[in-house]
Amino acid sequence: MIRVLLADDSPTARELLKHVLEDEGTFEVVAEAGNGKQAIELTARLRPDVIVMDLVMPIIDGMEATSTIMAETPTPIVITTATQSLHEASTAMMALEAGALSLIEKPNLTKNGQALINIIQAFTRTIRLMSAVKVVRHARKAVTVPKADFQPHTMSITASRKIQDLQAKPATCITDEKRRSIMAAHYRRNRQKPAVIAIATSTGGPPAVAQILQNLDADYPLPICIVQHIGSGFIHGMANWLNRSTPLQVLVAQHGDKLLPGHVYLAPDDSHFGVTNGQVILSQTPAIGGFRPSANFLFDSIASSYGPSAAALVLTGMGEDGVKALTVLNQSGALVVAQDEASSTIFGMPCAAIASGNVDLILSINEIVTFMQEIIAL
Repeated sequence: MIRVLLADDSPTARELLKHVLEDEGTFEVVAEAGNGKQAIELTARLRPDVIVMDLVMPIIDGMEATSTIMAETPTPIVITTATQSLHEASTAMMALEAGALSLIEKPNLTKNGQALINIIQAFTRTIRLMSAVKVVRHARKAVTVPKADFQPHTMSITASRKIQDLQAKPATCITDEKRRSIMAAHYRRNRQKPAVIAIATSTGGPPAVAQILQNLDADYPLPICIVQHIGSGFIHGMANWLNRSTPLQVLVAQHGDKLLPGHVYLAPDDSHFGVTNGQVILSQTPAIGGFRPSANFLFDSIASSYGPSAAALVLTGMGEDGVKALTVLNQSGALVVAQDEASSTIFGMPCAAIASGNVDLILSINEIVTFMQEIIAL
């Protein structure tokens, strides 16, 4: 049984979540907290496998409770919310930065039929998957929550034996000189200059993306396209949050947008995101491998439109989205980078990418920051 701590100031909400979890059959709700202070104390005393944490609570809110727990008693935390307002979604991003693993919509009885079934299935699946993640201690962050007027997804994919074997071995990073040599040789061989960066990520992605973007200059000469698997309703909050920490312009992609230097385009909810002729294309074609948006769709379009002038990054995340298209990217001459195991929250996506044999460089998140700075000088 997976031992769960529920933290929510609403007794009705806690009762609903408890019913949803225990009815599934593999969860045991070991305690309930009505505020963040109780959540901190119960976590230290009971050591649950996973915490389901509401954001808005009295005494200590979910954001501060997450920061304290991850600094004192590191535990997998899933943030739940009944609303996806821009303010609450932006605050949820800060909880991820403090160490929470995932965001997900709280089951809501006002919905019915298949919509409610889908929400419940996504909710229980996420809690189950996150409970197995080995989390690390985070330094306590002094984060100022923005004023309200300041303007997860499916992940369960069975890993192959090859991927499981690779996960057991830490990725070995290369020297700075070797990295620069590989990059220079790649683009010299293809006689192309870098023209676009495409990124795929899921669990652990928002903090990783933030770390990369906040270290780039406002005049960064390349557009950056990102498929980030995240709970429905949170992507605009992620864009808002990133815009406060990076000099680049971050926006949720819209059909027909022209790709511009120094702009970051996030895939919107429930639409595939690709590029053609230097413009954004959005598509409602069926999900690919259970995902819409899918990194496979983005990578395929990048390979077709940019080929050897593209670079693709596979960052921290669970599953294999984007990996199928890496063969096409590799054949097109694009440079492919995977985040290393040590700096990944979850090594699933990068590990699968490496196992595919289509990765040119395996880099830590700090090395990826340097890579993003070096690539524009080639």
